[in-house]
Order: sequence, then structure tokens, then C-alpha cells
Amino acid sequence: MNTTPSKLRKSGEKEMFIRSARCQHDALLTLLAAAAVPLLSAPLVHAQGCIGVSFPGQSYPVGDTPRSIAWGDLDGDGDLDLVTASAFGDDLSVLMNNGDGTFAAETRYAAGFRPMSLALGDLDGDGDLDLAVANYSSDSTGVLLNNGDGTFGAPGSYAAGDGPISITLGDLDGDGDLDMATANELGNDASVLLNNGDGTFAAPGSYAAGSFPQRVALGDLDGDGDLDMAVANIGSDNTSVL
Repeated sequence: MNTTPSKLRKSGEKEMFIRSARCQHDALLTLLAAAAVPLLSAPLVHAQGCIGVSFPGQSYPVGDTPRSIAWGDLDGDGDLDLVTASAFGDDLSVLMNNGDGTFAAETRYAAGFRPMSLALGDLDGDGDLDLAVANYSSDSTGVLLNNGDGTFGAPGSYAAGDGPISITLGDLDGDGDLDMATANELGNDASVLLNNGDGTFAAPGSYAAGSFPQRVALGDLDGDGDLDMAVANIGSDNTSVL
């Protein structure tokens, strides 16, 4: 696979999730792509310029069919590390930044069945980043708490709706901790799981969305100081605002 930014703009092969971040301590743009291509690793592309300008990239092996990617300082050393969710591997890959924008070999952690989306946030309030993942075929979310050094404990599993395909985090009830929301493709709804304050979660609440919801996002849409939900529905060609 060609790993230049110009290739990443094409969508004819498989779906890709592309994000950008400053993974090096300078002003260079780093492009991160998780390509949903079975049996291929996800390319991590360094672009010293803008999208559309071709530069050589580097590839780092991860799990089978990476569908989602996120970054954050997982080990507290001041640089951004990477996590991918591998849909057909049923696991997550964590790649630690060497401090110069290159990455150490992956460490894998078990997830649920067919993880499709992941998010990072401090779920247990101890000051480090934990992992939350939407497991499509087990109708669940998984939570992996950070040990404080960028390693993670065994996943806790929490029921979600039917076919959770997207997950996001935010303080939905105003109590100061991060809650979870998922878009459930097969249930045509969104699930909200409230944090108990220690990184464990209550049973989900369900909210109707459109047909085959694909993504969920949180934000204060009505200016009243709390977080609302927006859901993108691929089957009904609309968005739901909750």
C-alpha cells in the first residue's frame, strides 16, 4: 500500500479514519491513518507539510483490520502515543512514542468481539488516560484502565445497544467524571453509560436515533451548559440531535 498523504485522500479501497497531531516536539504535521484493509498493517504517515504533498512514510504492524485510531500521552512522558482497535483481531494495539515521532513495537490488549471504535480519557480520575472501546459483535463497551505507566489492566465489559459502532466520552451528568455514549448501528439508537466515579459504569440508557447510526458526538448544542448528543445516521441520511 502506498503510504503518502495523496493516497490517503482516496476512498475507493476501504474505509479509513484519518487524524492529525503533533507527535514530535516541533511544528510538523503528523498524519495517522487506520486503514480497514484485512491482513495489512496500519500505516502511520509523517507529512512535513500539508495534505496533498507526498512524503515517505513509516509503517508499524498492528492487529488484524484496524478500524479506529486515537492518540494521547499514555505513559506520562510528555509525548503522544498511539492506540488502534483491530476489528478482526478482537484486540487493541498500543504503540509507545520513542520521543522523536517513531514508535516502539505494539503491545496488544484483549477487547471484545469486533472492536470498531475507541476513545481515550481519564475514566477513573487518577490522572492518566484509560481506553474505552465499542465492541460491535458483542454489543458491549470495554474499559481498560491505565496502570499509570502506559500498560493496561484486563478489560471491564459493559452492555451497550445492538451493534455499537462508535464511542465517545464526556461528562453527561455534570458530576465531574467521563461518561460513555455509543451509536448502535443495528439498534437504530444511542446508548449512554454513566460513570460511577471509579471507572466502572451503570447500565445503559437507550435513546432513539435514525436508521443505521454510524457516529456519535457530544457538545453543548443549546448553550445551557450541558452536553448534548448528535448522531449521524447513514440509513436515513440525517442526523439526530438529542
